[in-house]
Amino acid sequence: MSLLPSSGDLPIHHLAACFGNTTNSYKFYWFLALLEHVREGNGPVVGIRELLVRMVASVWFPANRFRLSFGKQDRLSVFAREMAGVADLPGTVTLSEIEHELLHAGLQPGKQLSDLGRYVPTRFLTPWFSETLREMKEQPNTAAIRRLANEKYDEIPCLYRFLPQRNAIELHPRWLAYLQTHLEILRRFAMWSLVYFLQSRNVNVPNIGAKLTSPTQRNLKAARDFWGPLISQHAELCCIYSGEPLTVVDYDLDHFVPWSFVTHD
Repeated sequence: MSLLPSSGDLPIHHLAACFGNTTNSYKFYWFLALLEHVREGNGPVVGIRELLVRMVASVWFPANRFRLSFGKQDRLSVFAREMAGVADLPGTVTLSEIEHELLHAGLQPGKQLSDLGRYVPTRFLTPWFSETLREMKEQPNTAAIRRLANEKYDEIPCLYRFLPQRNAIELHPRWLAYLQTHLEILRRFAMWSLVYFLQSRNVNVPNIGAKLTSPTQRNLKAARDFWGPLISQHAELCCIYSGEPLTVVDYDLDHFVPWSFVTHD
């Protein structure tokens, strides 16, 4: 039984199958990039490079800030780390700034992004054509899937077809309506699946979900509201490093467990 919202005229089981037996993170980030495009209301056509750049930007923080493992075969995180070595971006960089840097600041996409562009959009559609490919005794190669996606666009219907002259894809109108209707449910499902995927590869890392996006600002107000009155009432409290007595007007707080590890206060 699929965890995705049902539809009377769409093969939802094909979409659900995209997230089964995953060995790489690209399926999650590709689908999340598609959903973000739909959320922005930009229409059915979207450039493949635009989606790939959004994928790299989305993996930027978990790969570069929190150093999460994506598995030995995952190339998306490798590319994000390579770009981090080239781009001069501050630690407080935003997602939109990363996308702008990748799209407009002259960074060379290199072989990694070219490879992603060849196999990510096509391999995501494999469940739609798995039986046909088996009958044809073909491996799920990019050429066969691109051809089938365009031929079966209305018949199945397929999630999207390819517009090679524009290096773009076009979402099927019925699928587009489905994504629009269930946008938040689908986004949460993809994020939940991604967290599950990453947790299995980072078993000793807590709070994986908080490490997928830009880090939130530290907020120690609650801790200060606790320690301030305590220090004022107990003159014998001393600094654990210097041994000097603590005063309400002169003390500092820090995280006993590093904030970057747990990403909460």
